[in-house]
Amino acid sequence: MDELWSGVPEFPQFKDLTLEDKTFFHQTFTQFPPQISEFTFTNLFIWRHAYQIKISLLQNFLCLLSEQEGSSFFFPPIGEGDVI
Repeated sequence: MDELWSGVPEFPQFKDLTLEDKTFFHQTFTQFPPQISEFTFTNLFIWRHAYQIKISLLQNFLCLLSEQEGSSFFFPPIGEGDVI
């Protein structure tokens, strides 16, 4: 998994979601199937500008941050185990 996530910065650093992240998301969602319909690469990519979607790693979890109209929120983390 470390090699797969090598292009994703460690929290608290983030990077914008780009088309180059498609393979990474496909492999991540294959290993950790989404529990909500919003967690598809296509959906996240389509809304990336409206919601300013950014990605980061926190331990073994993929974190997605969204910023809109002065407010920020996180999607549920993607991964397994506990964040300590």
